[in-house]
Amino acid sequence: MYQTSGCCDVLLIQSARDRPTSNEVLTIPADSMKTLGTLILFFLTSLQENLATPMKKCLQAYGNCSHRPQKNEFWVYIFSTTGPPCWGLLSYHSGIGFTDSNGVSKYWYYGSEGVVGTKLGCSEDRNGIYSYKVLLGHLDKNIDEVQDVIDQLSKKKGFPCSNKNGSKDCFTVDNYQTFTWNCNYFTAWVSDELGLWNSYPSALWSYRFIG
Repeated sequence: MYQTSGCCDVLLIQSARDRPTSNEVLTIPADSMKTLGTLILFFLTSLQENLATPMKKCLQAYGNCSHRPQKNEFWVYIFSTTGPPCWGLLSYHSGIGFTDSNGVSKYWYYGSEGVVGTKLGCSEDRNGIYSYKVLLGHLDKNIDEVQDVIDQLSKKKGFPCSNKNGSKDCFTVDNYQTFTWNCNYFTAWVSDELGLWNSYPSALWSYRFIG
C-alpha cells in the first residue's frame, strides 16, 4: 500500500497480523544479556532499513506536523524520537487525530503525563520529529463520542496493562512504560476499538516497543 503524506511519500508493506491482545504486551527478559541482544538486533535492523535512503533526501523529508484532518477523517501521525531516521536508529512516537462532521478537531497521544488531548492538532506534539501520517478511515462520530471511547478504554480493568499493575486503569501516568506500554500501544488500541485496526500501519506496529 502506497501512502502519500504531507512531507514525504511512504511505502508501507501491510502484512497479516493479529489484533493487539494482552499477549502483545512485551515482557522484558529477566536475563539482561537477552535484553541487550534484543535491543542490538532492533537497532541493527533499523540501521539496515535506513541505509537505503540517501542522507540528504532523508533529512529534507522530516519536520513539523501541520496537518489537520478533513471532516470525518481519522489519522495516525508518526514521529521519530531519535532524530531523523536517516541517522540509522528507529524509535517511533505516534498520536491520533480526528475531525468530526461539525468541523471540530482533536488530537490525542499517550506519554509519561498520561493521555493528552488537544484541539491544536499534531503541531502541539513535541515528542519527536514528524515523519509521516496514515489515514486509518472515516468515522460517523462526533468529537465527544470519540473522546468517550478513549476515556472508557483508558479506564478498563482487567486489560493488558493489568498484566503489570493489577486492577489499575490502563493508559495512566503510572502505567506508562517506554518499552511495554507506550504511545504506540495507545494508538493501536484506540484504532482497534474504533474498528480501524485493519488500516493501522504494520510498519509502526513492528516498531512499537520503543515510543
